[in-house]
Amino acid sequence: MDADAYAAAQQKSYAGQQTTFAFPADDGIIEVPLGFQPLGISILGSTVAIADYFGPSVLLAEVSLLGRALQFSNIRWIRSTIADGKRMRMFPDLYQPGGANRMQAVVMYSPKRLGLVRNGDRQIFDIVFRDDGEWEHVPVPPERSGGIDAITSVVLVPGASGGFVMLEVNETGTCALRDYRGAELKEKEIAPNRYGIAVKKDGTVATIADFRAKEHGLFFDDKMQVPGLVGNGVVFLDDGNSGALVTRYGQAYPGPFNGAPGALIYVPPRLLE
Repeated sequence: MDADAYAAAQQKSYAGQQTTFAFPADDGIIEVPLGFQPLGISILGSTVAIADYFGPSVLLAEVSLLGRALQFSNIRWIRSTIADGKRMRMFPDLYQPGGANRMQAVVMYSPKRLGLVRNGDRQIFDIVFRDDGEWEHVPVPPERSGGIDAITSVVLVPGASGGFVMLEVNETGTCALRDYRGAELKEKEIAPNRYGIAVKKDGTVATIADFRAKEHGLFFDDKMQVPGLVGNGVVFLDDGNSGALVTRYGQAYPGPFNGAPGALIYVPPRLLE
């Protein structure tokens, strides 16, 4: 079977998946099990993009708060891309010889342009949505030099260099915030083993603790805001006024390689005040 036929069969096999779901957004934290392992999450307006680690793929959905229900609608998947005229499984090459690409993070520039990050890499790959419905890789700047080992999360921040702030981590769990050029943002101290990052309009930096962190929770500027949370991505809904969404890679919770389902966690606005 050639690549195009395989991709068509793959898309057809997912046709029966849910395209809409909702859950009550009450005053407490709510966990929704997912049928995949999510890592990074990005939001632009009402559209969220969630990185599927093993896919590697990206889920796109519209999110709305209707009364006391949080609804996900128009759910669709990006499971393949075009690079140099050929269909690929998201990335145009392999990061490590003999290895498999895994999806770490996603950032939404616009509804028709996304940035993708592989696990263990610090390159951002851009894809654009074509008129024929395909997503295609576009040329990206040379890989940034310096910094530490890998990008774990990327967020668009108005006024930042290139519009980005990146959370990077090395094998020991040491974290650093950097701008698009790789320059470290020294005014923000980030403890080890943080993964997701979100930035509020007032400049508050939110990070979520990975399971390996000494303290579990959602942090605002490195101060505990919501204790006990473990996750790998975070976004604010309406700058936090409608709450926040946290993704959790279940394979690493409550311990590594346990095969638990991934989860989407809703944090109500009262916990973010």
